[in-house]
Amino acid sequence: MPRNLISSDATIRAIKPGDPRTRLSDGDGLVLLLFVKGGAHGWRFDYRFGGKRNMISLGTYPDTTLAIARRKADATRQLLAEGGDPSQQRKVEKAAFVQARVAQDRLEQGLPALDSFEAVAREWFAVKKDGWA
Repeated sequence: MPRNLISSDATIRAIKPGDPRTRLSDGDGLVLLLFVKGGAHGWRFDYRFGGKRNMISLGTYPDTTLAIARRKADATRQLLAEGGDPSQQRKVEKAAFVQARVAQDRLEQGLPALDSFEAVAREWFAVKKDGWA
């Protein structure tokens, strides 16, 4: 499939509100959806994994330029070639980030780490203390 169909960032900057097009294809799955977020354009990568069609976001223009979007699309294509699902990988990365954030917040509050012996002992104590005389 052809690639690099959008010639430059100048082509994207030249698009004005009221343009009848809803999307610009850069080829091989990379698409720029026009005016998706209050005037910003959204980069999307369209792919198939496990026989199902999926689409993931790669950022918004102008924060994510054409060159950056192409690099992200290439990395996504590489992951697909290796047999990975980009959407699932993104979910795993997000869960790891949230877990690290929760652990950091607990440390800042002076609480023990989630899976530490102290945390388990405190939880056990809270459950059992009502049955003691």
